[in-house]
Amino acid sequence: MPNQNFIIAGVVFLILLIFYIIAKVKSNRGDLVLTANGWDMTLLLACPIAIFIAWCCGFDHPLNTAQTICLVIAGLCFVGTAIMSIVHNKGEFMYILISILAKLFIIWLTLIIILLLIAVFVISVIISFINDHDDDDEYILLKYDRALHAYVGYKIQP
Repeated sequence: MPNQNFIIAGVVFLILLIFYIIAKVKSNRGDLVLTANGWDMTLLLACPIAIFIAWCCGFDHPLNTAQTICLVIAGLCFVGTAIMSIVHNKGEFMYILISILAKLFIIWLTLIIILLLIAVFVISVIISFINDHDDDDEYILLKYDRALHAYVGYKIQP
């Protein structure tokens, strides 16, 4: 059976996707405000960036100071964008809920996009190093080195 956390994450992602689609449709009709202004969009994009920076330090140990600061910044950004959803959706509870859940989807999607961009960058750097080799380059033959073999623990049989 697949990992239950992966299944739960997939189901939550699909539910948030549905709320995002509903929010986009209602936003295009003018019923709902998804992102109110430039500050709202900035806060919405700063949140996953701060989460990503905290994630780069690793979560397999207790949080260090840098992670704590990044996660607090991410939380404050999300609270700010949620407050803008509350204010600009004129107190209509369902629209506020849809807007906030759609923003959660945007945050999750932005994290995935950041990870994919970094993976593509790393793969492109690796490919560029592989393709950088020219057939006309000279080959250097390494001579036998007893010190290197002693260093790596390679035992030579007489």
